[in-house]
Amino acid sequence: MNTDSSLLGSELELQQQEEIYQQLLMQTVGKMPTENPESKVIRPQPGLCVKTVTEPDKQKIFVNVCQSPAVPLPPEISRDELVDLLQSEDPNGFRVPMSLGEPHTETDNST
Repeated sequence: MNTDSSLLGSELELQQQEEIYQQLLMQTVGKMPTENPESKVIRPQPGLCVKTVTEPDKQKIFVNVCQSPAVPLPPEISRDELVDLLQSEDPNGFRVPMSLGEPHTETDNST
């Protein structure tokens, strides 16, 4: 029986990526402050990637937008309430739940 060795290579690569992810996750958890009980570590699911460039030096920037059911929806608020809040002296009263990762360098496969 013949097998496609690229499939095995792809599976091994996925395994290696998972191991690296787990190592980075454990390093990050060890560095997380413990005084904020509202924080938790999650593993987001892929969403979409936005590619843009900086001005004026034209460096490529990739923004990965992910999703997770572990991140709750923001509270319901009307457009008028949001405008009032944003124009108030303390616009921090409305918070959108989010998960942010550290920026890091990636290799761009396109030219």
